[in-house]
Amino acid sequence: MIVFGAPGVIPVDILAVGAHPDDLEICMGGTLARLAAAGRQIGLVDLADMIYVRSEFYRQKQQKDEKPILFGEKEGRIALANRRKDPLYLFAALQRHLGYPGVPRPQVEETQRYLLPALQRHVERLETRLKLLEEELRGGINIARFYAGKEEKKEQ
Repeated sequence: MIVFGAPGVIPVDILAVGAHPDDLEICMGGTLARLAAAGRQIGLVDLADMIYVRSEFYRQKQQKDEKPILFGEKEGRIALANRRKDPLYLFAALQRHLGYPGVPRPQVEETQRYLLPALQRHVERLETRLKLLEEELRGGINIARFYAGKEEKKEQ
């Protein structure tokens, strides 16, 4: 974890902030490696790490007043406990213990309503493919029936 402004720390050119612990490595690993190979200094920050290092709890542990505090002591303790974990755990803990807003959950989509029409479309496509295969076995496919003739286009 890079703490900006700390003695002996090299400043970074690019700071990548990720929500999940391995998002940056998985989603941006190639890009970040290419930038590092080009001589850029790269910094990676996990969301819980960011909350932790800007909290009152971190300041108390370090015994230094370097940067402005953005989060309280309780937020810092919760963020420290949730480092390298899914952010949903962090937000759920903040909600449970400190009354933060609820964790957004994806709505479960009702698939039963769309299942039958989707299956019907799939069966129709399979029937069409079977008809084409049968025609090919009989001696060839007549492509002309898939295209409207010049006379038919003028009439439409």
